[in-house]
Amino acid sequence: MVSIIVPIYNVEQYISRCIESILAQTYRDFELILVDDGSPDMCGTICDEYAKQDSRVHVIHQENKGVSAARNAGISLAKGEYISFIDGDDYVEKDFFERIITQFTGEVDCVCFGYNSVDDDDNELGTLRYQTECFKLNTEKERCEFIANKLLQHRITWEVWNKIFRRDVIENNKLRFLDNREIIAEDQLFCTYYCLYAKCILCTDDTPYNYVVHQGSIMANRNGKSYLKQIAYMTEQLFLHLSSNGCSWALQYFPLFHYLIVRNEIQVIQKDQNIDIRNIRNKILLEVANQEFFFEQLKKMKLYKNHLFKLWGENSARIELSTIRFLINGKYTAMRIRNKLIRICR
Repeated sequence: MVSIIVPIYNVEQYISRCIESILAQTYRDFELILVDDGSPDMCGTICDEYAKQDSRVHVIHQENKGVSAARNAGISLAKGEYISFIDGDDYVEKDFFERIITQFTGEVDCVCFGYNSVDDDDNELGTLRYQTECFKLNTEKERCEFIANKLLQHRITWEVWNKIFRRDVIENNKLRFLDNREIIAEDQLFCTYYCLYAKCILCTDDTPYNYVVHQGSIMANRNGKSYLKQIAYMTEQLFLHLSSNGCSWALQYFPLFHYLIVRNEIQVIQKDQNIDIRNIRNKILLEVANQEFFFEQLKKMKLYKNHLFKLWGENSARIELSTIRFLINGKYTAMRIRNKLIRICR
């Protein structure tokens, strides 16, 4: 059985399409857990009506706590062998689960699939499609390499809604979303945790999920400086998880994980806000002056010089190392020019 968890907040315009696309599935062995996260519109009432009509539908009503808390509530109620997360404004093809669940063999812990991006009027914006590939992760080193080379390089996207997970991996390792409504990229942290324990991850070239892109979304309007602070908080939480759960091998990789997360998110901010590299580096320099944890991890990156060359090739790796040196050297000069930078970055 598949437990399908849908966090719901302020999506009255879309929620019926989402639910009906799930109830119309050709694969019938599922439970649908709708988590009304204190939605101020009619979403809660709509969910209750569907629950009256179909015994597979379960509704949780809670005060507004954010998407992570909503997903966690769904996980706690789930009884299926597999867990799927679907956002309340998205929808899936009618044979979605039939196409994906058949990909699970005895050893596969997670199936990753592509998706179609559509706008509010259902116009297709593009398709992300993976090559079919199976990654066997039998050792801690192989799992760390997968996280660094695939997940944190965005070669496999980190959203949870284009993956199906085994529930026993989640429960046996007490995995939950970081329950902090201010955090961004909570999906990335959850997927990183999951990959620390998965033994086999399968990517399929199928694209059965429809992701609705809204104009003016939160992710499209993020503030660079506050976003960097949230990323710093997220990486600290990853460090705490590794430290408190005996992930000794992964701790050795943590400086690399940390750098890749921050590096990738800097690129996202730069792309979203059309910020030139000098300006974004100045903002980072200001952050480094105030983030001792970030600086300590950067200093350790010199141990990963060969790994960077393996990841990106000689030319790109030299650019990355140059950026790292810039940031480290910046720590020693940041306090001297800090007041000037504050004026620039405001």
